[in-house]
Amino acid sequence: MNQEDPQQRIAEPEATYDSHTPGRAWNFTNVWNGLVMAFLMVTLGICAVTYGALTPYGYWVGTPTKAAVDHCEYHGSRDNGYEMSCTGTWSLRGQSQTGSIKPPFRGDAQNGIRPGKSVLDVHVHDGTAYTALSVGKGFYLALALGAGNRS
Repeated sequence: MNQEDPQQRIAEPEATYDSHTPGRAWNFTNVWNGLVMAFLMVTLGICAVTYGALTPYGYWVGTPTKAAVDHCEYHGSRDNGYEMSCTGTWSLRGQSQTGSIKPPFRGDAQNGIRPGKSVLDVHVHDGTAYTALSVGKGFYLALALGAGNRS
């Protein structure tokens, strides 16, 4: 068979590459889709870590003091579990201040909190008191999700 014969060259089709078959040539669309997915995963990871660090940040940079619980309200339902949001009063640099206490109390953390009777160790930042519960499961979960999304 002569390779120079035009009739023979037409009869032998050239190899075609299917981009959906592993081991075959890639195309621009696959590369672009991979880059977009990588960007979305990294962005989601950064958002998870940032969101998870907002409340602990207030605790870490806040001024330590004690807060007296003034008022609490329950939110939520029996199915989703109740959440208790509280406000309190504390003193910073000789001045009395009032504001919310974060994070909201859930489950077992509610048991010891009583308006008018509870005094909590808090760190105050920008008019909000943050308890040690701020650096809890939510922060570590967000950190794990953020780091896990990078893989």
